[in-house]
Amino acid sequence: MPTDLPGPPGDESEIRRAPATAFVLGMVWGGLLTLVGGGIGQLIVPGLILWLRITGSRAVATAQTTVFIAGSAATWLYHHDLVRRELGGLSLSWILFLSIGGLVGSLCGAFAKGTLAPAWRPRVVGWAVLMAGLMLMAKSLRWLPFDAGWSSEPLHLGLVSALCAMVMSLARMGAGVLFVPIAALVFDWDQHLNQGTSIAVGTALSAVALPINALRGRIAWNHVAPLASGALFGVLVAAPRVSALTSPALQAAAAVFVILFGAGILRTRVPESPGEGRDGA
Repeated sequence: MPTDLPGPPGDESEIRRAPATAFVLGMVWGGLLTLVGGGIGQLIVPGLILWLRITGSRAVATAQTTVFIAGSAATWLYHHDLVRRELGGLSLSWILFLSIGGLVGSLCGAFAKGTLAPAWRPRVVGWAVLMAGLMLMAKSLRWLPFDAGWSSEPLHLGLVSALCAMVMSLARMGAGVLFVPIAALVFDWDQHLNQGTSIAVGTALSAVALPINALRGRIAWNHVAPLASGALFGVLVAAPRVSALTSPALQAAAAVFVILFGAGILRTRVPESPGEGRDGA
């Protein structure tokens, strides 16, 4: 499920106006974002390609813009829910250190990709995500015999974020889908705090990409309004239902998604490039 699909910006086959389709696509994605946490921005890209015929970097940039808008709303709602729970809300310092770690990890992953054959990259990422999801499910059911219990120090936050970003960047995917289960296992946070923090980091990173994409003309602005409106509606509908869930129940819901996501990555088949052998030489 890589997001670097080729295609010229503004392709003639692109559907210029399809507000109902874009709204429904955004609504489903926004609800899913609120339920399972960040790192799923890449899921909206296939819909943009299949149903709106947006290709290449325009699909990715348009998805990132939607992530920023809907993620901002979801972050605000999670923060106020955490305050209501007397958990102190989201921490700006945590978000900062996690964002820095994610950027460093993505750069490391870009260099690490050269050491793996293309066919092996989705396997490594898929198994990492699948195993993390299974462990999160075990934790939600209280089957795990241990608890790492790391403190939320800047070094720990940056290290975990960097490792998740490095692994997920092998398949050019957001780190949040791996960070959510790993953070639950390592930091033992309340799951609402975990997912709210993950969404906040993804939103912050998409904010960095937004002006770059806008200046390069990659964003399909004609689709952003219905996409973002649908995503905001999905977030607002899902938020009170997520708030009503206990931490173990929310962990179980996230675990189901992560397991399915990992299994989906493992089903990805990357054709070998011409002249590239099975050993990646």
